[in-house]
Amino acid sequence: MLVRLIVLNSSTALVLLAYAMVGADVPYWVSPFFLSLGLLTCGFVYRNFPGRLRRRHRDVFFSLEQLVTSILIAFAMAWIAPETSIYMLSTLYVILAYGTRQLNFVGLCLVIAYAGILMF
Repeated sequence: MLVRLIVLNSSTALVLLAYAMVGADVPYWVSPFFLSLGLLTCGFVYRNFPGRLRRRHRDVFFSLEQLVTSILIAFAMAWIAPETSIYMLSTLYVILAYGTRQLNFVGLCLVIAYAGILMF
């Protein structure tokens, strides 16, 4: 899951850079900022994965934490650069598809409810 999130973050950062280069009203700093936020999230999970946090949690992949963080980052980027909001909101489907495979039903309902609250 960690490798998938790194690939998703880097490809989305490239798309944001392409938006900026084409001339959309997207600042150039949005792409590296998005990439750094995504890599910090992945680094946190990688750093805490083999440690004590893993033994205390039932969810060893930190799926719920990764999903909530990824949703917050996507909504923040859609707010900062409104021209990319359709793309950022469509990546939520990919984020949910990757992350919900490790969640149980209650965790899935929590993530969908959280995303629904943030959208409205």
